[in-house]
Amino acid sequence: MRFRFSKDPTRDGYLRGILALLVLLFVTRLPYLGSYTWINEDLSLELLARTSVQKHGLWYWFFHSYGPKVLRPFQLLGMYGDYLLFGTNLTGRYLHSLVVLFLGLALILAVVQRMVPGILAFFVVAPLALSRGLAEPLFWLSDRHDLYLLMFFGASLFCAEKFLLPFQDKGYTARWGVLLVLCWWGSFFSNEKGLVVPLLSLLLASAFRGSSWKMSLLAGVAAAVVSWVLYFALRLSAVGTFIGGYDDSIFPFSG
Repeated sequence: MRFRFSKDPTRDGYLRGILALLVLLFVTRLPYLGSYTWINEDLSLELLARTSVQKHGLWYWFFHSYGPKVLRPFQLLGMYGDYLLFGTNLTGRYLHSLVVLFLGLALILAVVQRMVPGILAFFVVAPLALSRGLAEPLFWLSDRHDLYLLMFFGASLFCAEKFLLPFQDKGYTARWGVLLVLCWWGSFFSNEKGLVVPLLSLLLASAFRGSSWKMSLLAGVAAAVVSWVLYFALRLSAVGTFIGGYDDSIFPFSG
């Protein structure tokens, strides 16, 4: 007899995909748990996170750069959370990164599942889970911002797919639209590469829609443009430039 989680085949396929994803990460990523260590500026950034949050509060890094001309508050707030939860334990930090990676992949899988039926959706997402590009942010604490970006990209894609669903009432569309914009800003504050997330999420989510999504797509594009303008204005105010990045010392305490 075939085992089923529920009477919904789409949900069954997603749950199977999630279980397969967990097994994949357990087999390929968890064995490196014991080799996780501090690299380059990790300790310096975590010390900065600790002292700055205690001195300035949680919102400070949404409006200030921490050496290079970047706005990446989740990077430092995540490090501060590591310190509160795990002290000096590196295992907890690695698991934190692994959970963020899993959440990002799970959100992407949820959207792919609607396009590729059954367990096949897992095989679409699996190469991303095994990619070398995700190895660096997984094993390098100071590069974890790319995992936050992946998570917010997955969330943006998920919300965009809901936002563009045809034949929904205005309240439904508006709620998912607000969540979509919040996810875009989460990607902006994760990494500057997040500026492409509004465009990517809208284009990918609209790829399999019918004709009735066009007005929602236009509204989404307008919201994306407004978000970009506001972000660049904030960036100019906070770090003094529209573009740029590592033109300053990467080590916050090196002078």
